[in-house]
Amino acid sequence: MWNEERNNKSSKNSTPTFTMCCKDGQVKLPAEKRPPPFLASLLSGGEKFDHFRLNIRTYNSLFQFTSIGGKIDRKINNGGGPYCFKLNGQKYHLIGSLKPKNGQPAKFCQLYVYDTENEIENRMNAAPGSEVLDPDIVEGLIKMFDENNQLAEGFRYARDHINLGKIDDFSLLLISSKSASGRKNQVGPSNEVATLVVGDSDDTFPFRDIVVQTKQMYLKRIYVTCKHIMQLQYPLLFPYGDDGFYLDILLHNKKPKVPDENVSDLYPDETQHKTTVTMREYYAYKLMIRPEEGMNLHLGGRLWFNAHTFFDDCGFPVYRRRRTGLTVTKKKVELDNQYVVPYNRDLLGFDIHHRFPTVERLPVHLEGEKSVSFKQYENLQDVAEKDKKRFNKLEGWFEVNKNIPEARQFTYHQFPQNFTWKQDQNRWKIRECGTVFGHLSDVHESSGETFYLRIILMHIKGVTSFKYLRTVNGIVYNMYKEACDALGLLKDDKQWDVAMTENSNHAMPFQLRQLFVFILSNNQVADPLKLWQQLWKAMADDVLYSRRKISGNVNLQLSESDIQLITLIDGYNELIFPF
Repeated sequence: MWNEERNNKSSKNSTPTFTMCCKDGQVKLPAEKRPPPFLASLLSGGEKFDHFRLNIRTYNSLFQFTSIGGKIDRKINNGGGPYCFKLNGQKYHLIGSLKPKNGQPAKFCQLYVYDTENEIENRMNAAPGSEVLDPDIVEGLIKMFDENNQLAEGFRYARDHINLGKIDDFSLLLISSKSASGRKNQVGPSNEVATLVVGDSDDTFPFRDIVVQTKQMYLKRIYVTCKHIMQLQYPLLFPYGDDGFYLDILLHNKKPKVPDENVSDLYPDETQHKTTVTMREYYAYKLMIRPEEGMNLHLGGRLWFNAHTFFDDCGFPVYRRRRTGLTVTKKKVELDNQYVVPYNRDLLGFDIHHRFPTVERLPVHLEGEKSVSFKQYENLQDVAEKDKKRFNKLEGWFEVNKNIPEARQFTYHQFPQNFTWKQDQNRWKIRECGTVFGHLSDVHESSGETFYLRIILMHIKGVTSFKYLRTVNGIVYNMYKEACDALGLLKDDKQWDVAMTENSNHAMPFQLRQLFVFILSNNQVADPLKLWQQLWKAMADDVLYSRRKISGNVNLQLSESDIQLITLIDGYNELIFPF
């Protein structure tokens, strides 16, 4: 650590202490092993260093056990511009069966089990772009993982049982519980990583990380708290398959916390972080440079020198790394520009850049339809009963308005400016410091009643219940749309103007065109021409470019009336024929 990174800067004569690297000595993790010799030569200047560095992602994909999943937005590339990979919601990792389906080639974890007599060829055929790879490197990596990687060892163990032909249907369990974790229901000795179970294992191992079956008709999700998630996805960065981060790693000299039946894992109390290592603390520790340990995470990175900033084949920038010749030595390690990442939001605890002010996301949902999170082994009835006693931000707003008269002067989205949400207590508390703005979750116009509920929430103060939101001048309406109309919120097309304006800040032009056509087709718009005149330019932003691309004429010019007409036609076609 640099001396200026110490905590006790005010005292120049005292022994410096540091927080970023190890939480002032409270985080102590096993030493990082140096990579096996074969991988070390590929990462640290060996004969095939340049080739391996250029193709490291493809090599990693040949040996990863899992795939990346998510809800992919395929419409975003319908227009012009560089290719964009967009996931809606959360990215997650998936693992399939031990055997491929009949007639299908093996991939991911199956490559460790199926037809390993032709493994080099199978792996090189499994990933796009593998034609440029070196078969000798692939062969060397296979041998390296077989000799060193404990996860690979588990899958090879399954292969041997399949080849013996004695068992046709079984499961491979990658074990989560170890004696060091402090968990009950330990399923194996502390040095056991994988085991085979014949038949159904669902009720046998409640704390398993992963169960992989010989015959499985769907992909299973691997959760972010699984201690093998990074090792399965990035085997070249974690060549030994050792344990990664998990929830129960204790801080140094801390005792395991006594479980409290009244506190759910989903709603931990405020003292939880005082006994265990957080994910950020874990990786901050691992990313610190310790010359006496292995530095695989640094050697395997993609932060290499470039003489110029340029765009790759998909249109994304690869940033320039100047060869200035300037270096610094830190703990006997020479560092230069490749270790600086200026576009990171937070570089090992230093504030590089932040969004200001903070935005508090506020949920919007109908009565009885709030989102509830739970673990896969929890009883759904118990989850539902417990959650009845816990308020989310919307329900908590109702409760504060019932009990604190001063709170009734704010709308829902104004509330975070004056109150702080306490997640551990499920309640709002009067704000003491800081600047925070509220943003109601986006709701599409096709969502019906939820859309009109959001409109009311933007305007009404002092709300104490869902029924209150449907009450206007003493009349309780059955529908939120009726309440909106009674409040006069639907008379001047303001809701459509707001919807289009909000989306124009982040949506692509073709998405705005689809939204405009949808609004006109499914709603009563008082003045469609006025709405069009206010917003058509945002919807037409890519029309001239797309027509130049279609015609092959880069000098093509269109009149304003032509652009407006094309924009309307494209909006209709894109909504009716989205693909």
